[in-house]
Amino acid sequence: MSKIILVRHGEPDIKIVKMINGLQIEEFLTNYDKSAIKKSSLPCDTLTKLAQKCHKIVCSDLERSISSAAALGKIPDEVDAVYSESKPPFLKVGWINLPPKVWLIFSRLLWVVGYSKNGESLKQTKQRAKISAQKLITHSKEGDVMFMGHGLINIFIAKELRKIGYKGSKVPARKYWEYGIYIL
Repeated sequence: MSKIILVRHGEPDIKIVKMINGLQIEEFLTNYDKSAIKKSSLPCDTLTKLAQKCHKIVCSDLERSISSAAALGKIPDEVDAVYSESKPPFLKVGWINLPPKVWLIFSRLLWVVGYSKNGESLKQTKQRAKISAQKLITHSKEGDVMFMGHGLINIFIAKELRKIGYKGSKVPARKYWEYGIYIL
């Protein structure tokens, strides 16, 4: 009986600007995706011990995922864009300034109702989550697998694992370094 452990990455090392407009959100998202984690963002001892026992460590191709594996003292066995966080849609409007978090919340609300311009659709994210879950299941046949993932994609992967019969929390991780364990 092997485990699939879905981990949310450590805190990204990115300068958070107070206000941006819709023309600046794309640059902000690009910089966020290029960012590693803060040197001060460290996993708990329990997570580090879990990582040491895993047969494989799997990461998305985003630097915050890869640098999180490094913070656990691991080199990823697989790095693949299929595991990446979904790119939120955004409106290119320059007439309103909002904090980045507000833009992201607004983008995700638009995303849920079907808007996907300049980003990935909800349907595409769900399809990638299904592929990701299958890949993780394949890896788990050889032993425990830890996936250094992201907030939303982890939720969708967990949903796919639970559909197949895995036992584990409905929502694997909301905060940095939180995780969920899934057992078939």
